[in-house]
Amino acid sequence: MMLLDSALAYASANREKQLEELKTLLRIPSVSVSEEQRLSPDVYEHRADVKKAAIWLVNALHRLRMEKVEVRPDHLFVYGERVTSPHKPTILFYGHYDVQSPGSLDAWHSPPFEPIIRGESLYARGAADMKGSLWALLQAVQAITKVGELPINVKILLEGQEEIGSPEADGYIAANRDRLRSDVVISLDGGMDKANKPSIVISARGCAYYEVEITGPQDDLHSGDFGGVVENPVHVLCALIAGLHDKNGRIALPGFYDAVVSSDTNVLGSTQRSDEEWLAAAKVTQLWGDPDYSTDIRATMRPSLDVSGIVGGFTGQGLKNIIPNRASAKIGVRLVPNQNPTSVSQEVRDYLHSHCPQTVTYSLRTLAEIPFAAADQRAPFLDLLRRSLKESFNVEPHLVRKAGTEPFTGKLQKSTGAAPVAIGFRLSDSAIHGPNEHQHLPTLFRGIDALIRFLIYMGGDTPTSCR
Repeated sequence: MMLLDSALAYASANREKQLEELKTLLRIPSVSVSEEQRLSPDVYEHRADVKKAAIWLVNALHRLRMEKVEVRPDHLFVYGERVTSPHKPTILFYGHYDVQSPGSLDAWHSPPFEPIIRGESLYARGAADMKGSLWALLQAVQAITKVGELPINVKILLEGQEEIGSPEADGYIAANRDRLRSDVVISLDGGMDKANKPSIVISARGCAYYEVEITGPQDDLHSGDFGGVVENPVHVLCALIAGLHDKNGRIALPGFYDAVVSSDTNVLGSTQRSDEEWLAAAKVTQLWGDPDYSTDIRATMRPSLDVSGIVGGFTGQGLKNIIPNRASAKIGVRLVPNQNPTSVSQEVRDYLHSHCPQTVTYSLRTLAEIPFAAADQRAPFLDLLRRSLKESFNVEPHLVRKAGTEPFTGKLQKSTGAAPVAIGFRLSDSAIHGPNEHQHLPTLFRGIDALIRFLIYMGGDTPTSCR
């Protein structure tokens, strides 16, 4: 226990000093940029910032005496490892250092890339999603190596494209299967409902994401001349979207539920939230969805389909009576066990083909296809992870199902069979992807302690039991 006590003491004594490193990383506006955003200068300019953050992390891994440290400029994957013995268990930690665009700056109480502490929280874009948890891992490794040696093999993989669906993940995984081979895979992109409620994510829904465009006349037409004569693409798009659900909230795509199986109790875990907690988290007065399933099951083990946004026609100041020449929408589908993203994409295409009127044309562009991911909660290493979290937070952690998606780890499981779990130290009210994102610092510090414990416990007297 001497190594554990010394590492915990080092982490505690250096928290405030090391926190400045996190602030430095948060000042880098590493907003991930997709190819479709090439023509948006306010977003596309951040490509250089993503690479700047990657170089910062490369230097951080070098300071930790990691080996084989590299960044792939074309993929923006940062990798480093400390592998000292084939007889020790190997953990692959995954995280991402890209962030969402801050959106409207008017909604922020302080500049999004100028980190500031208010109360017990650190406010900045990326503080909670997920530079904070990524920094916690680096601090845990540093604390151990400053007072001793890592008792296990550690691999760290950090990505710069998670927020746009990990488009290069399949190629990177295929080219690096041997390098990524490990006994345990842990994503740091999890979270916690409350500061006193640590959790281990044992499953995450998949995601298929599309852009649908409806095109009518060659140009916008005056509705005074052509109203009632030419069909309006906005009307068509709205009708198509309305037909995607039935009155009970079930997805109405023909054949959509054919592959959906009953929830496997091996990946259910403990109940994540009560209805009251869901209402409070969403800040709504009434929940919605298929009445045949509980809210918790609907949100984590049943598929869902949502429209993220609609664009079409005139929305500026004043009046302009037109029939727009086109309208488009972004649509995301959350997927569950046994659903194939490619098959779901074909179901969406078939629906559009059979329901879109001949008065307009449609196009469908697939932006992401990520499968469902789940771990076996009987895996022995989970006992050590639970113990580490319990000792750091003084409460038994929950096994939970994530309603959202883990793009990289889902693709990793599909390609290699690895069954990752996710932990993380952001709270559910951290405003990730929204204005005034923040990380609760006491929770983050306890997270560092938990990671120190886990790394050391994994190198205990019976490491082979953790494989």
